[in-house]
Amino acid sequence: MKSITLEQLITLNREISALAAAGVPLPEGLMRVADDLSGRTSALSRRLAERMESGQDLAAALDAEGDSLPQSYRALVDAGCRSGRLTSALEGYTQAVERLAELRHVVGLALLYPVLLLVTTWIFFVFASSVILPSFDWLEIGDQIWVEPLRFAALRPGHGRRWVLAVMVPLVLITAVWIWWRSMSASTSASAEASVAGPRKRLDWIPGITQVIRLSCQANFAYLLRLFVDQQIPLTEALPLAASASGLTDAARASRKLAGQIATGQSLRANPQALRELPPLVRLALLTNRGPAALAISLQRAADSYYDRAASLAGGIAFYLPIAATTLVGGTSVGIYAVLLLQPYVATLQHVLSW
Repeated sequence: MKSITLEQLITLNREISALAAAGVPLPEGLMRVADDLSGRTSALSRRLAERMESGQDLAAALDAEGDSLPQSYRALVDAGCRSGRLTSALEGYTQAVERLAELRHVVGLALLYPVLLLVTTWIFFVFASSVILPSFDWLEIGDQIWVEPLRFAALRPGHGRRWVLAVMVPLVLITAVWIWWRSMSASTSASAEASVAGPRKRLDWIPGITQVIRLSCQANFAYLLRLFVDQQIPLTEALPLAASASGLTDAARASRKLAGQIATGQSLRANPQALRELPPLVRLALLTNRGPAALAISLQRAADSYYDRAASLAGGIAFYLPIAATTLVGGTSVGIYAVLLLQPYVATLQHVLSW
């Protein structure tokens, strides 16, 4: 069964949260939701409604979907059902995934401008190669125009497919970028449920993006852990679930070790190396734990702090990346375009002077 995307998860969770808050019976409400939605979200809503009509509760109906839904989401709904606070659990999860979607949106907009700039550069290059340079052919000074190799054979006048090539290159570039971007948020299972964390290696070339991704993962870890604590899920379960859902590989491995320690009655301080793998503010909240209520407040503050830092840095990238792209790509393309114009012109003047 295919995993649903981050956007589909947000849509489904919003609908279930609204139905639970309004006191509408979930089987009936989800069936109506299925009629209003489309695609995989509609099919999923219908399957959940049918299972609940056959006697399953929401947690069991979601669990039957297996890995197509994040494990952390299924665990949180199960805890919300058991504690009688399903609405608050769903609303909290919505806030967590919406924050991740917002950060991804900011980065996506920052990447859009350089792509458009490359497309524009290609159009100028095609014009210079197929229109400007051929205009000097009648002077028979091709041996004096050292930019002549830039005239691709496929773009020369008279070539039947030159405009097909000119149009296809931008289309292929835009399509490749779109497919690449969609692949980064194609599923919400395992560590990719953080969505921003999944494509880390694909975005390393953007200055500062690695830090944005890590901060967003740390925010997600702290926030999910706070939700689990609110729903009275023991730390032995909450720590590994929140860490694996956040996309922090090192923290997930350390959380499993720490959960094992807690299960055997040991203190968290017994394994300082594993503790160092946790986000600093989360580690501080756990070490100063004075009960579930105080721990939830500390974790919420940690999540807010990490998210604000990630959002601020992502906003800076969204502002400076287009400027850097304009300077680098735009400046280079203008320089090349100027050479394509001026060098043949200078060669022409020299040829005229020799008459």
